[in-house]
Amino acid sequence: MNPPTSFTVPALLPPCSRTYWLVEHAILAGAFPGKPEPAEHRQRVESLHGAGIRTFINLQEECETNVAKQKFARYDDSFRQLAADQGGCISHLRFPI
Repeated sequence: MNPPTSFTVPALLPPCSRTYWLVEHAILAGAFPGKPEPAEHRQRVESLHGAGIRTFINLQEECETNVAKQKFARYDDSFRQLAADQGGCISHLRFPI
């Protein structure tokens, strides 16, 4: 595979706010997907799952907190349950930086 010699803005809209396609339908990047509000959290999980996202690379520490010292809402269990309900699975990989 040859590296690209130019880049174009993806035509495909991302599935939710604060995300963007690096490679359309293949690699999505963005901010932490969990949300403290349960309904918003579920909607975001469903949006990412609906876009075909099945592997998550998490760059946070296990117990990382926000500026208010609150732990981030876990999202991996929500994704696993949603995938299992639909007969699938996900991968969640943690590489803290």
